[in-house]
Amino acid sequence: MIDALHYNTWFTHLSISDIRLPNEASASLVALARRTRCLSHIELNNLNLGKDFYCQFAEAASQNPLSVLSEIVFKSCASIDDKGKR
Repeated sequence: MIDALHYNTWFTHLSISDIRLPNEASASLVALARRTRCLSHIELNNLNLGKDFYCQFAEAASQNPLSVLSEIVFKSCASIDDKGKR
């Protein structure tokens, strides 16, 4: 499903909540952040992913020159502290 968003320009929002994502799906989310040209809002809630995932995701999103992302929301992510990335 996530991989389909690489090619589909119809959807502008993605929200994933309360599931355990396999490694392939989390890698697809990072790749999506790196390549998306149509998603403006991504919300990931209570996915129980590691801190490395969130750092990779944020870095991929910030390096996408074609991105229209205006909002990324991480809710109930126990592995993230409030210090931010340096």
